[in-house]
Amino acid sequence: MNILTDVFKNDELSTLTAVSHYFIACTELFNTEYELTQNPMEQDGREYLEGLREEIKTDLGIESGVDVVQSMEDVLKIFQNVEERETNFLSEIESAENSITSKYYKTLNSPKDGELDVSINADTVHQVMCYSPGFMARRINRLDSEFKKKLLEEKCREFLALKRKAHDLISNEKKIRTSNINDIMLRLLEMRFLLYEHDMLTYLPPSGLHDFIRKIEEREIRKVSDFTPAINEPQYITVGSIHYGYAIDNQEALDFLKKDYGFILDEAEKLCLPYTIAMNEHLALCYKYDGSSSEVAQQDMQNLCMSIFLATPPNKIRFCFIDPLRMGHSFAVFNNFEDNNASNVNVIVGGRTLTEKEDIERQLRILVGTINTMVSMTFRGEYQNIREYNDANPLAPQPYHIVGIMDFPAGFTQESLDLLEKIVTEGRRCGIYVIIKANQAQFVSMGQSLREKINGVLRKCTCFTSKKGGHGYVADDDNGANEVDRAEDDADTVYRITTPIETSEILKIAPIMK
Repeated sequence: MNILTDVFKNDELSTLTAVSHYFIACTELFNTEYELTQNPMEQDGREYLEGLREEIKTDLGIESGVDVVQSMEDVLKIFQNVEERETNFLSEIESAENSITSKYYKTLNSPKDGELDVSINADTVHQVMCYSPGFMARRINRLDSEFKKKLLEEKCREFLALKRKAHDLISNEKKIRTSNINDIMLRLLEMRFLLYEHDMLTYLPPSGLHDFIRKIEEREIRKVSDFTPAINEPQYITVGSIHYGYAIDNQEALDFLKKDYGFILDEAEKLCLPYTIAMNEHLALCYKYDGSSSEVAQQDMQNLCMSIFLATPPNKIRFCFIDPLRMGHSFAVFNNFEDNNASNVNVIVGGRTLTEKEDIERQLRILVGTINTMVSMTFRGEYQNIREYNDANPLAPQPYHIVGIMDFPAGFTQESLDLLEKIVTEGRRCGIYVIIKANQAQFVSMGQSLREKINGVLRKCTCFTSKKGGHGYVADDDNGANEVDRAEDDADTVYRITTPIETSEILKIAPIMK
C-alpha cells in the first residue's frame, strides 16, 4: 500500500495533504527516535529499543539488526547493574571517609597526588570492591584514639590508596562500557535510518510521487507554447506552490531526501508541493494584506483569476470584477478578451469592472437571482451542483462565475455585504465562486455593524494573511476579518501564487479564448 494509489487516489487535494503530513510526520518521528537511539541510558531510550526490535524484524527482515538491538539491551542491563554497584561503592568510600576523624588523614588527603608507599592488591573493579571502606575507617579512628601513630599513618595511606584505585578502575571501566555502547549505537542508528528510508520509499514511492507532482505542475501555463484550450471543465487548478516551514535537521535524512525526493524540496531544502484549488463547493478564498504588499496583492489576484480562466474551456466561465479603489486597473488585462469580441458572450460580466457602490450592489443582486433560478428551475432537485448538471447536459451547460473582489470591503454597503454572504454561502454549488483580496487598512474605517457583516462573509471563506512584504500567504488559524497583524513564524507553511503567463503572451492567446 502507498498513499498515492491506495488511500486518496480519487482526490488530488487530499493526496497532497496526505503527502505533506506523512513526509513531515515520518521525518519528525525519525529525528525523535534518532535522538532516543543516541541516549539509550535514558528511560525513554530503553523503552524505545523494545519497539525498535520488532520494527527491524517486521519491516526490514534483517535478523542481524534484531541481534544488534538485543546486544544493546544486554549491554544496558549489565551497565545498569554494574553502574549501580559501582556508584554505591564510591558512595560507601565517601561516607567512610567523612567518618574519619584523624587530622593526619585530612592532611594526607589534601588536594595533591603524591606517591603513597602502600598499594592496594586489586587490578579490577571486582577486586577493589572486596575491600570494606567502613571497616578501614573505623580501624583508623581506633588507632587514632590509641595514639598508635606509625600504624595509623600506614592505614590512612592505605585508605587513600583504596579511594584512588577505586576511582581509577571504575573510571576506566566506564570508558570501556561507553565505547562498547557507542559501537552498538552506531549500528542501531544505521538500522533506524534504514527503517526511515524503508517507510518513505514504501508509502511515498519517488517515481509515483514524481509523476503525480509532474502532472499537477504541467497544468501551469507559463508561455504560449504550453497553452491548449481546455476541453473539459477543470476539477483542480494549479495556482502556485506551498512551502512547508518544517526544517530537516538530520543531515543523513536530508541527504537521502535530496537524492530521492529532491523534486519536492525548495531552495531552502524544505518540503515544497504544488498549490492547487478545487473548482467545487469548497472554493471561497480570502487573502488579507496590508499596505506593504498592496502591489503584490493586486498581481496575485490577477494571477489567480488568469489561472482559472486559462484552465477553463472557452465561453464556459464569466468574471464579475469589483475594484472600487483602483478603478478597474487590477483586472485591466482581462479587457484583452473583450476587445473586438465577436461572440455574444462577455468574459467580464457586463463588459466592464465594477467600481461604484450602486453597480456593485446591482450586480450582486443579479447573481443572487441567478443562484435562486439555478437551484429551483435548473437543478429542480435532480442535481446537487453545477458539475452534475453539466455532465448530464453537455449540449446546454451552465457557465461558471468568479466574483473577484479587490480591496475588500471598500465599496460595500450593508446591503451588498448581505448579498455577498448569500453568494458565498449558496453560490458554490451553482458554480459561482468568490475570491477576495481584503485590504486590512479598509477595516479601520468600518463601523461595528459592518464589521460583523464582513466577518460573516469571511468566516465562510478559507482565509490567508499576507506575510510582510507580500512574500506569500499563511493560513489563518481562525477565519474572519481581523485588522491585527498575524504573528509570523519561520515554521509557517507559506502559500505562493505564481504568474501563469506574461501579459505579452496573453495578447497572443486572447483571440483563441474570445
